[in-house]
Amino acid sequence: MPAAKWKPLGKGVKTLSLWNTIGPAWPQVVLLQLSKGEYEKFLKNPRDYVNDLKVLGRSSTHKVYKFDMAPVKKGALANTTYMVVLKHEMETTSSVFSSSNVKPLKP
Repeated sequence: MPAAKWKPLGKGVKTLSLWNTIGPAWPQVVLLQLSKGEYEKFLKNPRDYVNDLKVLGRSSTHKVYKFDMAPVKKGALANTTYMVVLKHEMETTSSVFSSSNVKPLKP
């Protein structure tokens, strides 16, 4: 089983796919670490965002249900990081929640 590592998918986007590393295989669980700009794009159309970036590998999602999503606050710093947790079911639906209170681990 490969180690779980953050994978950059472009400027302001990193993913950590549990479904193809430490598991479980189903449901597919992916963490997305997004810059403020990328998070704003995600919020506009989460389904297209996830499918266009191929966050789920060869799978795609047809519907994304949003729960407890962090708002983009007026005056938020450009370097604010947003964490999105996505759970994708075999029925091709996904659910997500997010946080803007992200703090890196200290080595």
